[in-house]
Amino acid sequence: MKKVKAASLALLLACAVSSHGCNDPRVHDTSKNPVAVKIVVDPEKPLYEIGDEVKLDYVVFDALGSPVYGIPASWQNPDPAGAEPLGGGRFRLLHVGAYTWRVTLDGYGLSDQATLTVPSRPVEMEITVDPEKDHYVVGDEVEFGLLVYDQEGTLMDLPADWEAPDGSLARPEGGLRYTLLSEGRLTWTASLQPPWDLQASRTLLVDGTGPQVVIDSPERGDTIAVSASRPVMTVSGHVKDEPSGVDILYLRGNNVAEQQLTVEPDGSFSLEVPVRQGMNTVELEAFDASGNATRLVRSAYVSTDFFSLEGDAEGRTQIPAAETINLSAEAFDRGSPSGNPPYDPCSEDANGNYACQEIADLATVLELALNNVDFSSSQQGQHFIWPLVDQAWQFNLTNEI
Repeated sequence: MKKVKAASLALLLACAVSSHGCNDPRVHDTSKNPVAVKIVVDPEKPLYEIGDEVKLDYVVFDALGSPVYGIPASWQNPDPAGAEPLGGGRFRLLHVGAYTWRVTLDGYGLSDQATLTVPSRPVEMEITVDPEKDHYVVGDEVEFGLLVYDQEGTLMDLPADWEAPDGSLARPEGGLRYTLLSEGRLTWTASLQPPWDLQASRTLLVDGTGPQVVIDSPERGDTIAVSASRPVMTVSGHVKDEPSGVDILYLRGNNVAEQQLTVEPDGSFSLEVPVRQGMNTVELEAFDASGNATRLVRSAYVSTDFFSLEGDAEGRTQIPAAETINLSAEAFDRGSPSGNPPYDPCSEDANGNYACQEIADLATVLELALNNVDFSSSQQGQHFIWPLVDQAWQFNLTNEI
């Protein structure tokens, strides 16, 4: 009798632990009772980026950790301005920030929440310079600054390491202030400290002088023979400007209107310009990209071709082998006595206007020279060059002399 009771008790215990409960009304089934709810995010990442799309759902668990299906729930979603709903539990993250979803099982009070974070990341850097100029000159003092922006253009305060030009080019004055010491292009670079890998550079153009202009032809003091039928001379040379680069080159002269010259890639230039007999002057003016200018003047004496006297059709003759200039004693006696004043071709006319008479002979020219020599400075027995005193005379020789 005791053995039968033991068997019955064992069967009862087996039915109690069976998942089917052996259809014993004394056994209560707890497998459908939810005890927890969990939000599931796809894809699941520690951090997200602007523009990422995610899908959110929930799973209900019983006491044994098994999922329970078919239990409705209510959602609390973030502001749509930050997490745009796309339908079907999908959302698009639009801005930097932290976004929280909460789900609550209807009738049970069980809830869970999930927070997705879009962190602020530096994506752009800008180096500022005060004062801000298109170019600088040696001796200018500048101060640098750094602006760091995140994905939405919001300023960030992040430390950076700086790399500056050599101290012989830009002298540090403390902080991010420098004095510019040399012409050229000087570069500063800022790099964000780890964990960020972002850098920016700023190059300053230091240029306070104009381009270097060299005229190869005509050379200084040149005498150039040209054809009477084609009176031109070639102006050539080269120009360069290291810091800014040559912007434009002009040529003008006493016998040529201003015009712009073409500068070849190697800096050379060449142009034929019209000339006339006598002294011809050309002026070159070069500007660099910073607006600095250099002006250079070159003069050359121009003569027409020699002609053959035998083949001359204009009736020109040779100059005699010698010319004789006769000066009378009067030329040496002027000024003494006082009634015989030195000859002066220039004086006031009847109307009080200062005017000069035309000199038409070489004797008068020589007389003027003799009357302006300082004989008192001569020393006896020595060769001496007498300077002309008081006045300087300019004579235009014509074919009438």
